[in-house]
Amino acid sequence: MIYTGWAGLGIALSLILSCQDKPETITPTMGPLTESVYAAVLVEPAFLYQANANATGILEALLVQEGDSVAAGQLLFRIRNENPSLNASNALASLELARANLRGNQTVLDDLRTQLSNARSVVHNDSLNYARQRNLWEQKIGSKSDLEQRALALEASRNTLRRLQNQVARTRNDLQTQLEQAENNYKLAQSNAGEFAVTSRLDGAVYDVFVEMGELVTPQTALATIGSSEDYLLNLRLDEVDITRIAEGQKILVNLDAYGSEVFNARLTKVYQKKDERTQTFKAEAVFETAPQKLYYGLAGEANILITEKQSALTIPLVYLLEGNRVIAHGDTVSVTTGIRSMEKVEILSGIDAAAVLTKPD
Repeated sequence: MIYTGWAGLGIALSLILSCQDKPETITPTMGPLTESVYAAVLVEPAFLYQANANATGILEALLVQEGDSVAAGQLLFRIRNENPSLNASNALASLELARANLRGNQTVLDDLRTQLSNARSVVHNDSLNYARQRNLWEQKIGSKSDLEQRALALEASRNTLRRLQNQVARTRNDLQTQLEQAENNYKLAQSNAGEFAVTSRLDGAVYDVFVEMGELVTPQTALATIGSSEDYLLNLRLDEVDITRIAEGQKILVNLDAYGSEVFNARLTKVYQKKDERTQTFKAEAVFETAPQKLYYGLAGEANILITEKQSALTIPLVYLLEGNRVIAHGDTVSVTTGIRSMEKVEILSGIDAAAVLTKPD
């Protein structure tokens, strides 16, 4: 009886072991297959920039904090420096003086206009005297010398009038030029004064603030990171073996860690040409076509960029494909021609058919 029991146990163990040693087999299947390229994903604002100080001075007003919403043109920081304000005041005074000079009130131009008026009166009087003397000469009254003196006096007064007219025109042009220069200097002074006020370039949010009140800042100092808060894009990072397979306009399936297994649709909009030497990856950008209700700067996930889609393809699991595009079919190693592949399956174009029984490699 003991012998019989041990014999039965041996038979059972051999059956169990024979079942365990039996290799897994499958047959190829027909169905849809999508080839895709994997990319790591980071959500970023569509518009993002670093606000820098545009002048040297002491930060006297810090008007925003991280997380604040801002509007385009809103004052973010103010830098204290007395020189620009003084320069603007001096430029305004020069501008007002140039305007007054051009108007001619109690200026050299006003004096010239008075001299010009007097010169016109002299010409008019000399012209009358010359005409009177000429009439007398025609009546044989007076001497030719008197007529010539009247003619010389008229010519001299006319020359004086022309000289004053030219002087007035030149002076007016000079004063106009001085006014234009003063206006330009004032605008420049205002612009320099405005450089000490840092404003937002867009409607959005403050994502980082790097400075504190009272800190000395220069044009190289980064003050804050400002970006859009409504429009976001996807920053994709790809391996260099995949970069040549993607193109703008391709569809993308996106999974974000914050949303679990939920899938969102996106579209590839830009492919950067330079590899990031630090990460040894290439960068691409995409926009959502169906987006989550809430997005935040820095959300991470993964994306599958769809390269090729087939509605009907003969496929096998990738784990059944040996190196060199070979499979184990009916116990023999067979070479096959492959087509597109996904993360889990590969298309078989030739070498086996749907009736082939494939053995999973060890």
